[in-house]
Amino acid sequence: MKILFGGRSKDGPEIPDQKQIEIIVAVVRWLLPLGNDAGGNQLIFRVKEEICKVVAGDQSWTSARSAIRLLLKRGYYPKEECLRGTILDFTSDIRLDLFIRTAVRMAHGFYDWKQSQIESVLLMWPAAEFYRAEEWDEANNWRELWMAAGGKIFPGDADVPGDRMIALKNSTVWERVNMFGLPHPPFDFNSGMDVRDIDADEAERLGLIKPSDSVKPQTRSLMDDLSDESELSRRLRARFGKLLALDDDYSRSL
Repeated sequence: MKILFGGRSKDGPEIPDQKQIEIIVAVVRWLLPLGNDAGGNQLIFRVKEEICKVVAGDQSWTSARSAIRLLLKRGYYPKEECLRGTILDFTSDIRLDLFIRTAVRMAHGFYDWKQSQIESVLLMWPAAEFYRAEEWDEANNWRELWMAAGGKIFPGDADVPGDRMIALKNSTVWERVNMFGLPHPPFDFNSGMDVRDIDADEAERLGLIKPSDSVKPQTRSLMDDLSDESELSRRLRARFGKLLALDDDYSRSL
């Protein structure tokens, strides 16, 4: 069975495991703060259930967005009419899509990363390629960020033209290039960037490993601490603040 570092394996869990559920709940609390009272916690539980369906492949993004919007319909519109439909409106497409995508990608990314950190998997696929999987209108120059993080650029070939960004799966370049400090996707809000496996033969040909080398598994991630005071929480909120600051109307209303 081939476990993908960044994509989804067909042999993945049919339902989210406990750690994935914890990640989803944490992202909901960070990006859709609904309060810590009984009502807020009940809403968080129901929102989490809808996102778990997406993680499990039982529900589409658009269906989840509609279901969550109905849950939030009462009391979560911004008071100012001019902010309706903006990222400050909890029920707007832009806010719902942002946190659903982030929660799902973090849950998937962590699961796939953990599965990739098995010695037998690393023996067959010791490296990964950083590439654009989706086109998004965002400002990050990922090639420059990759090089600034210490990543190497490799020439493409007939099968994969253009420059290629490839590193061993236990390289610290993954945390350095990731805006949240994670060793796996997502690399930023709506970055469109993902990773794909590089097998041992190609990694050897590129000079990343020698025939006798073995890539040691990583054992820690910022996902280990999902508290409100955690480093991951701080980084995610800081990035979200910068996202809001891109629009003067949003930043003035904070």
